[in-house]
Formats: sequence, structure tokens, C-alpha cells
Amino acid sequence: WPNDTKAASDGITITKHFLSRIKAKADQKSVTTVLAIFPSKQSVYLEKLRIMGIEPGVDFIRSVEAERRYVRGLSRFGADTGYGIADVSSRLIEASRKGIKLYPADDDSHPTARGYAIYARAVAENLP
Repeated sequence: WPNDTKAASDGITITKHFLSRIKAKADQKSVTTVLAIFPSKQSVYLEKLRIMGIEPGVDFIRSVEAERRYVRGLSRFGADTGYGIADVSSRLIEASRKGIKLYPADDDSHPTARGYAIYARAVAENLP
């Protein structure tokens, strides 16, 4: 997630446009829609780093704060549009607090199988 920029703002606008179109088409077919926004590895681990006594740099923190603003905004938009909202971020942060390994130790930002399982449970709980 970039810091707040025009490009990021434009990306959010485009995302909202397509989420609206997807929702309208799904509603026409009586299909349940769930919005699951996958957080960055940095966002999930920020609190854990702080608990470990590590204070990340200003750019790291600004990036996470910008991402969280975007996620809150998109989540509000999704809820207002009629999507079920799968709260993936708080579940991953809680799992991280418990010491569950959610991501590889390297710079790969894709979750482990346990991380993906948390995503899946969050989505499944929003399905009929």
C-alpha cells in the first residue's frame, strides 16, 4: 500500500466502481457477496513488532496507517453497498499475538497455509 497519493485515491475509486457493478450483478442472481480485504504482512505484524520492542521506521508506519484507512473506507463502502464483510485483519492480528506463524520468515508476503485458513474461516462465517 502506498502512502496517500492520487494514484491510491484513483485506485480506491476504481475499486468502488467495480465492487458496485459486481454487487448489482450478484443481486440480480440472488448470489451472496462477501468482501474480504487481505491485509499486508506489515499491517498484521506491526503490533507484534511493537510488543517485541521493535519500533518500525516512519515510512513503514505511514504505509500501514494508509492501508488501514483504505481498508476501513472500503469496508464501510462494502457494508453500505450490501456486502457481507469478512474481518480478516483483526483475525490475523489476533493469531499473530498468539504466536501463530502466518507468513514465511523471508520477504514473501503470501500467507502460510494457516494464514489462508484464517482467511477462509472469516469468509465462510459470512456465507448463508
